[in-house]
Order: sequence, then C-alpha cells, then structure tokens
Amino acid sequence: MRTHRPHRTWHLGSVVCLLAGGLLVGMYARLPADGASGDLESFTPGGFLVRWVIEPRPGGLQAGDLIVRAGGHTAEEWLAGAAAGEEWRAGGTVIYDVIRRGERQLLKVALAPISPGTLLPRWGVQLVVALAFLGVGLYLAHRRTDDLAARVLMLFCVLVAVQYVGDAYNIQFASLAWGWQFWMHLGFEHTIFGLTLATMTCFALVFPIPHPVISRHPALFVAGLFAAFGAVVAGAMALAPSWTAAVRWGSHASWGIAGAELAIAFAAGLRSARRAADPVSRAQVRWILWCGALGTAILVPGYVLPLIVSGHPPIPHPVVIVVTALIPFTLAVAILRFRLFDIQVVTNRTLVYALVTALLIGLYVLLVRTFTIAAEVLWQGGDRSLVIFAATFVVVVAVEPTRRRVQHLIDRLFFRSKLDYQQLLPDMSQRLATHLAAEQVARLLVSEVVEHLQIAHAELDILTEDGFGFVQVSPGHSPAGTPAVETPSAQHPLARYLGQTDRPLLGYQPPSDEVAEALAYLAARDAALAIPLTVGQKLVGIYYLGLKQSGDSYTSEEVNLLRLLGRQAAVAVENARLFAATERQAKELAGLHKAAVALSSTLAVELTERRRAEDRLKASLAEKEVLLKEVHHRVKNNLQIISSLLYFQARAITDPAVLAMFRESQMRVRSMALVHERLYTTGDLAQVDAAEYVRTLAGYLFRAYGAQDAAGKGSGQICFRIETDDVVLGVDEAVPCGLLLHELVSNALKHAFRGGQSG
Repeated sequence: MRTHRPHRTWHLGSVVCLLAGGLLVGMYARLPADGASGDLESFTPGGFLVRWVIEPRPGGLQAGDLIVRAGGHTAEEWLAGAAAGEEWRAGGTVIYDVIRRGERQLLKVALAPISPGTLLPRWGVQLVVALAFLGVGLYLAHRRTDDLAARVLMLFCVLVAVQYVGDAYNIQFASLAWGWQFWMHLGFEHTIFGLTLATMTCFALVFPIPHPVISRHPALFVAGLFAAFGAVVAGAMALAPSWTAAVRWGSHASWGIAGAELAIAFAAGLRSARRAADPVSRAQVRWILWCGALGTAILVPGYVLPLIVSGHPPIPHPVVIVVTALIPFTLAVAILRFRLFDIQVVTNRTLVYALVTALLIGLYVLLVRTFTIAAEVLWQGGDRSLVIFAATFVVVVAVEPTRRRVQHLIDRLFFRSKLDYQQLLPDMSQRLATHLAAEQVARLLVSEVVEHLQIAHAELDILTEDGFGFVQVSPGHSPAGTPAVETPSAQHPLARYLGQTDRPLLGYQPPSDEVAEALAYLAARDAALAIPLTVGQKLVGIYYLGLKQSGDSYTSEEVNLLRLLGRQAAVAVENARLFAATERQAKELAGLHKAAVALSSTLAVELTERRRAEDRLKASLAEKEVLLKEVHHRVKNNLQIISSLLYFQARAITDPAVLAMFRESQMRVRSMALVHERLYTTGDLAQVDAAEYVRTLAGYLFRAYGAQDAAGKGSGQICFRIETDDVVLGVDEAVPCGLLLHELVSNALKHAFRGGQSG
C-alpha cells in the first residue's frame, strides 16, 4: 500500500462513521423505549433476554427478564413485519408477557424516549473512553498526516469510539415494533464491528513493516478484507431457519470472522517481530507486544475466563473498558515516539515489581497463617490484630532486600547486557588510569570495550596539538563496504554539538536543525553513538560506537554509563597528551645538551671524527657498489631464468604461430638481460656503452634467426654494420631502447629480405 496515496479516503471514512454514530444517537433520542436493552445474543428460542436496564420504569422490566411477547407479538413475529399499534407511540403503555425468576408475569410498561442523562451512570466510563479513542485518532492523524499507519489507526479509533456510543443503547425490544430502526441498528452494529476488525488487521499488516501482499495488491486486499465480514455475516443470516435465528447466526458468524481476522493480525505481528531488522522497528514491536501482554494479563484471567466459566467476572465492565484504552495509547506511542529505546527498562521494571508484589503477597498470606496457628497454640487464640501487625511488619522489612534480589536475578537472566555495562565502568576506569600512551587508551576503547559489550565496531578521534581538528587513533574494524570518512575539524557541527552540550549523540534519534549535519556525519561513519571526551569545558576527543551485535538499540542507562566511561577516557587521553609533550621536551633538552658538549670539543677531535666519517663513507660506497653489482647480476640471472623457462616451454609447442610468440618473448627478455649484464661487467654501474650494447644485441639476434654471426660469417646473405657515436645510456633509457632495437632488427630479419634476397 503506497504511503504517498491521498489520505482523503481515510478521513472521509472517519467522517461517515461519526455521522452514522450521530444518526444512531439522534434516532434513539426520539424513539419510544421500554428502558431495557440486550445484545444480539439476547434473541433466544424462548424469547428476548433483558441484560441491562438503562432507565428504570415503574413496574417495568428488570435485568434477567425473558420477554415472551410484547404488544401481542413475539420477537419472531415483530422481525417478520408485524404492524405496531398506537400504543407503541411515546407516552403509550404496552403489555409485556415476561418470565421472571421462573414465573410468568404480565407487565404494563410505559414507553418514552431514553434521556441521555440516564446513560451516564452506567456508560459514563465507556463514553469517556470513546472520547479518548476519538481524540487519540484525530491527534495522531494531525501529527502524522503522511503516515499510512497513522491514518489507519485514526479510522480504527473513530470506529471504536462510534461503537462504544452505539453500545450505550444496545438492542432494545421496543425497536422491533418499528422494523426499519431495528434493522438499521443491526446493520450499524455489524458494519462498525466489521470495519473495526478489518482496520485493525490492516494496521497489523502495514505497521511497522508492510506485508508484501499489501505492497503488491493494496486495493484488492483491502477491499476483500473489508468485504469479507459483511459477506460472511449476510450469508449466515440468509441460511438461518427463522428471523431470530438469523440474528443469532449473524452474531456467531461475526465472532467467527473476527477470530480469523485476529489470527491474521497476530500472524502479521509475529512476522514483524521476526523481520524487524533495525532498532526502531524492533523497539516499536517490543513496545506493542509488552502493552498487549500487559492488557492480556489483566483481561484474560480477570474478565474473559471468569465470564466464560461463571458468567460473573471479578473485574467490573468499566474497568475492562478502561484497559482497552491501552490499545490506541500503545499504538499511538509506537507511531509518534517511534524511538522507544527505553522499552527494555520498562519491561525490566514491570517484571521486577510484578514478581516482587506476587512474592510479598504470598509471604504475607503465609506469615498470617503461620502466626495465627502459633498464636492459637501458644496463647489459646491470641489477638488476631497482633498477628496481622507482625506479618505486615515482616513484609515491610523484606520489601527492599527482596526487590534488590529480584532485580539482580532478572538482570542476570534477561538483561545480561545491563550487568556488563555496570561492571565495565569500574574495571575500565582503573585500567585507563594506568595507561600514559594514547595508543594504549585507544586500544582499550576500540578493542576491549567493543569485545566486552558485543558492539559491532568503535573508533576514537583525539584533538590535534594545534587544536584545529581531530586525528583518528587506532581505528577499529569498520564493516566491509563502509567508505572512509575524514575526521572532523574543531568547527564541525558534530564537534560543536558535543563540545557545547557535553552530551552523547544517538545516531538514530529524530533529526533537527541543530544536529542534522552531525547525524549525517555519524551515518557516514556507520556509527550509532558518539560520546564526547571532555576535560572541563574542553573537548579533547570523540568516541564513536557502532550498533550492538544483538541489533538492539542503546538504552538511556547504557548511554549514561558510556558517558561516564567517556569522561574517564577523556582524563586518560589528556594525561597521555601531557606525557607525550613532556617526553618531547625532555628529548629536546637532551639534544641541546649534546650540542653544547659537541661545540666544546677540540678541533682535533672534530678532524678525527671527520676522517672517520670519510672512511665510513668510502666503505659504505664500496659496499653499495658491490651490492649494486650483485643486484644487476641477480636481475640478469632472473631474466635469464625466465628466458630459459620460455625456451623449455616452447619445446612442447607444435603450433608455429604460438612457437613464434614464445621465441619473440624469449628474445625480448634476453635484450633486457643484456642491459644488466653490461652494467655489472663494466666499471660504470649507472651507464651502458650504447655501441657495445647494440653490437652484442644485434649479434644475438642474428644468431637467433640463423641469418649470420657477429663476425659476418655464415650461410646467410645478410650482414650488419654499426655506425654510432660515443653514446652512453642510463639503465632507465637502455632497457626501452634495447626493446625498441630488438623489434626493429627482428622485424628486418623476418620481413625485409624475402626469397633469398641479400642486404
């Protein structure tokens, strides 16, 4: 589903839903009613079961009454289209045939519109929560106008708010006599419920990671999702054997399709939890799962299961409605504060205090029981208030030790990284204090801290001596493919921000005008966190940390610990800088002292030293000459080996063209070897006699091609004559000239004299 799609459809849908809710409220505000209501499950084979009394009437209906007939007709007959008499008008009185506590009774029920003020005592909490849903949805759409998930959540909140308003009136038996009003309310119930489920499923499929099916077929899938509910409910009602059965079957079908769509939403949530690759998505999913688990832990054992088993849940319905307000709050926070990096801390506190509370309650019950038994044995009954006081005192004393132990246990089991960070600070502080070299400090921060805390990589920049920029010391192993980035200057936005605020900078925090360039620089260095190293008001270094290998983001507690480590490292870096400066000054003083001693030496000593220096220089030159000859000799030998290898390889080749190529290469190598041979066989190691080199090379080529020997004798008709001045060539000139001469002579021998020509 494309996020750039116009969002008028979602806003239009929200407006339509609000208008439908307003129309329903307006209808019931003028509809003659009997003051009681039920739900779709109230349509039983024996009659209509009253579940709530909205507005009591003198001698009227009570909760639990089973309406067999009203106005002479059963619910089935009213649904089939029975005509209502004048008694069904406002101010009229209708005879209700009901079964109350097993006895059949006839009641005269006065009809009158329900006053909105009577709804508040029972449904006030639900109406307030409906307004909260509506407010959250509209606020979210205002803050995230271009976010698809925000628009979907807005529609979901509007639908829930409208549904809560409709629940205030529920299904009333009196509306059956008016026909179309009942069917309009029934359609309203199913439509809003179906749209709510479809919107919730759609949200699960687009947030925080869009599902592929949404991306490939957005319109088709959403249309099918919204139409499936209506199709299933309408089909179930059409197959029912009676009108009342149709109402019940439609209700059952709605719960069935609701279960299917909830399963789809749950599967989409699990997929998002598995596929979330970046810290932001993982934090969003973790936040939603935590709040969902919290709501489930309250509602399932406190309301759902008791309602199924006994029909009397211990948690009141208004409390359930308040708990459901966690849904929009949770999702809105996940969208608006999508950097939920403290969710681990929230989860930790929840586990700690929930477990501590459970342990203390168990301890309290056990102590009361134990002290009661002891009091009965020792004091023949004893004072129960004293027993309760003693148990309470013991529990109060045990609160703090228990909390600390539980905290440590949960940290060790679920939050091992927290302990690693807490143990890191004292250990590294002690070790940093013992190092006086910047390289040693960098090795601790870049290598050992990274390994200890399981961080992808780290780097350290320290301020240069002139104070105009930073230089990287002992760079860490950045991920493959990360481009090299220049270290920042002292006026770089990152350096200015860290120096002015003395606060760490998270690479994945929301950008602002103040830190936009700094965040871009962190992204270029593939860093997730920048820690300032400050001494007093002076920024002496920047410590860069990559993502954690677990993929989780840095919590505020971990950032604070790393900030403290940065302050210890800043002191160590400054000490290393001062130590290095002291060493340099000491070396400079030592040099000045040696110079003064040298100046005070006698002229004879100076002359002696000069002669010794000249002797050493001559010896060194002789050694270099021998070494240079050896180098040229080795180069010539290596080239000769290459030529020989080419010769032996050529013996195994039968293709004339390939064999010619090998011989050409062999002769080219030989021409280069001759240069180095001339260098080490003559007295001059830097220059080559061009005439002698040309004569030797030409003779070699004539012998190689079988044309004539160097003396001009042989079976061929070709001779050569050399005319050259006294020219000497350096080694850098002799090699290319030799290759050029080789090409000219060999081409002349191969191509200039064909068919036995002489020349």
